[in-house]
Amino acid sequence: LVLNSVKKFVFLVENFRLIRFTAFYALFLLCGAIMVLGFAPFYYYLLPFASLAFLYFGLSKTKNIKQSFFGGLLFGFGLFGVGVAWLYHSLSTYGAMSDFMSIPAIVLFCLAMALYYGIAAALFKFSTRNSQNFLVFTLIFAIADYLRNIVFTGFPFLTLGYTQSFPSLLNAFAPLIGVFGLSLMVLLLSEVLAMVLQNCIIDKNYKKAIFGLLFIIANFGAAYILEKNVSWSQPVKSEFTANLVQMNILQDEKFSDKFQHGYYTWF
Repeated sequence: LVLNSVKKFVFLVENFRLIRFTAFYALFLLCGAIMVLGFAPFYYYLLPFASLAFLYFGLSKTKNIKQSFFGGLLFGFGLFGVGVAWLYHSLSTYGAMSDFMSIPAIVLFCLAMALYYGIAAALFKFSTRNSQNFLVFTLIFAIADYLRNIVFTGFPFLTLGYTQSFPSLLNAFAPLIGVFGLSLMVLLLSEVLAMVLQNCIIDKNYKKAIFGLLFIIANFGAAYILEKNVSWSQPVKSEFTANLVQMNILQDEKFSDKFQHGYYTWF
């Protein structure tokens, strides 16, 4: 009886650990998915800060490089799995590709894009395996975001900086630092936010927390001042007339034989 009770207890403990382990990595997937809401047309521009702050905190809690890679990979897969779901419509409707081919193709593509986050997460864990170094997270993930835009001609969709387009106050910095500068800024403020929460909730170091909070407020304050006092464009006094010619061809007819041999010649 005692032996059976011990076995049941061990079984419950192991299952509890499995549930915790699964839930922990499910949060990576979820946070990547909800970060899509920070982009157009939703414009919940504060959500990316929360998602990336969890990514930083979650990676800090992983035990080794392998776990960090898996967490980053899941985060990236959640982001691209939701963010580029429109590719299914393009492939199946206009590409006439069957679900048997289009769905695996999209999954593989999302995994390929998620590798940037997985590798960045592994490098972050490798760089901070002995101590927590400020800015390591920001720099590694900013480089990964940039490389994703240029390697093999790049895939600039869902670049982090685009989450801070209008109506975000940080949009005021765009003419100065561009979209990649905004990506760096988003990552930096997210890292600081994660440290503020850690110092408040876990470490109870309120001085560091206040300093970090003031840093975040200062950045948004500077953006507000910049937006209200600097105009990056001037109206042109002289008027001009322009004509635009467009055939208004339906997508499902654009590459058809009828269009290629008929409308195209006429145009």
